[in-house]
Amino acid sequence: MRHSLLVRLSVLTLAVTVVSVAATAWLATLILNRGIQQANGQSQAEIASVYGTLLQYGATHRDWAAVGPVVDALSRRTRQQIELADLSDQRLAFAQSTPKTLPLGSPVAVVDPLHVDPSLYPGAPASRIDPAAAGPLALSADDQAKLDYLAGQVLNCVRGKGGGRVVVGPFGRPEVLSPVPAVAEACGAAELATYVLPDQQLAIAELTLATAGCLKAHQLDSITIAGNLSWAPSGPETSAQLTATQNCLDNGRREQLMSWVAPPAVLYLATSSEQQRALVFSPHNELRIAEVVAAIIALAIGATLVAGFRLVRPLRALTAAARGVEANGFTEVAEVSGNDEIAHLTRAFNHMARAQTQMEDQRKIAISDIAHELRTPLANIRAWLEAARDGLADNDSALALSLLEEAMLLQRTVDDLQLLALADAGQLKLHLEDVSLAPLLQQARAALSGPAEAAGVTLSLACPDTVVVVDPDRLRQIVQNLVSNAIRHSHPAGSVDIQATTKDECLRVDVIDHGTGIAATDLPQIYDRFWRAEKSRSRAAGGSGLGLAIVRQLVEAHGGTVSARSIPDKETVFSVLIPTPIHPPGQDPVG
Repeated sequence: MRHSLLVRLSVLTLAVTVVSVAATAWLATLILNRGIQQANGQSQAEIASVYGTLLQYGATHRDWAAVGPVVDALSRRTRQQIELADLSDQRLAFAQSTPKTLPLGSPVAVVDPLHVDPSLYPGAPASRIDPAAAGPLALSADDQAKLDYLAGQVLNCVRGKGGGRVVVGPFGRPEVLSPVPAVAEACGAAELATYVLPDQQLAIAELTLATAGCLKAHQLDSITIAGNLSWAPSGPETSAQLTATQNCLDNGRREQLMSWVAPPAVLYLATSSEQQRALVFSPHNELRIAEVVAAIIALAIGATLVAGFRLVRPLRALTAAARGVEANGFTEVAEVSGNDEIAHLTRAFNHMARAQTQMEDQRKIAISDIAHELRTPLANIRAWLEAARDGLADNDSALALSLLEEAMLLQRTVDDLQLLALADAGQLKLHLEDVSLAPLLQQARAALSGPAEAAGVTLSLACPDTVVVVDPDRLRQIVQNLVSNAIRHSHPAGSVDIQATTKDECLRVDVIDHGTGIAATDLPQIYDRFWRAEKSRSRAAGGSGLGLAIVRQLVEAHGGTVSARSIPDKETVFSVLIPTPIHPPGQDPVG
């Protein structure tokens, strides 16, 4: 019995020892291989660095004619021999230290700005087109200055409503980000990001044409391509259709950029990875590993025999003691500690809950505001109809006129909400045309002469005799909303001045009143929907609360800005700036 137990224990221990030693040897080998991989990883990092530099060059040059100094600099920095050849193995460039026996071995990469290798360029976009390959969409100094100016206007807007910052988007285009997406959208950040510059229109048109054939071949809807190469389908599409559309756009870009970037080139590097492997696994090193493993096994066998003999007596005592407590047992209590991932999950859930609560609050506010705006005219219509039904009011033309006025009020509110919804969805379309500025503003003034006369307010107009390119209906709506707002807040016997000027390809319209004015604390809110300075939200005190919100959307749709400054009870000025070609009447605009 004792011998049997000793044999079993010895065999078991020996097996465990052998497995442990084998595992240790495997671990040692793994560590050695990992060291080799790290060395190779460093070499791979150097390859990626060389690849990225040459890729950047190829994306910004039409050929490899002047790449020699770049290759020399890379060779000195990485201490590697570098050669660049075309796809037919004709040498394009090589480092001065490179031997004449070329190529240097197997190629390590193909440098193609239109087909980037993600394994060597981790930041490669999904299209695999180098972001530096701008081609005809590259920004000129004037275009960059114009976008920077527009970005500054948008940034000023978002800073007044929660803060924001400017980041660099595709091709160096500035983009404005805000912690509150709704604020960024309201301030025109999306329009800035997608704005197509005049110098880009031809390139975008060519890209659209290059993409159209692929879309037609795949039976996909046409798309509208923005200045930052984002796009929107003309109709609903499935996920697979969206992917196919993006692939068509990417292929169109490659076709467009082909003459703007350098052709594909094969990159050769001379590395010493094979020598490193030979050094690590040399016969000398293998013999030393075998000697260490044999020593460990011998030591383990001796220790096992000694331990086996010493364990026999304690095991007997343990057996005797165990028989005395056969009826007893014990339990172990395992403490359960907290897990960091749960804490992360809880925080993520709380953040989601807060975001959901905020969205729900915004939805309730919007519903409440709309309900408030529609409740009064609906209540009036109902009251008049009930009065006519009960014989308390005559069913005559006066009643019909009252009902018509309330219905028109409802119609205006619904039309305003629809216009804002179109603007939010990016579907607000402008019909730009040459417009004589003076007659248009005179029409706007004439349309409001009745309300101004009823309020005892004098309207004045100062406007140059010039032609601008705008949407006449929308510009008239902008001016009438601002003038109507000014009339409501003017004192009796007061005046509202409309002043239009043109300078530097820009139209400026100022609407000035000398009424109650706007408090400085209220200025950041005046473009919010349904906002009124009069807290009772009475229509008698100030319209529907949508007029200024509509003004801002229409001005921004023209690529312009609207601002306000006010000294309470003295003067309030609303200024609209719209970029537009300007020319005298009877003269075609300069193209």
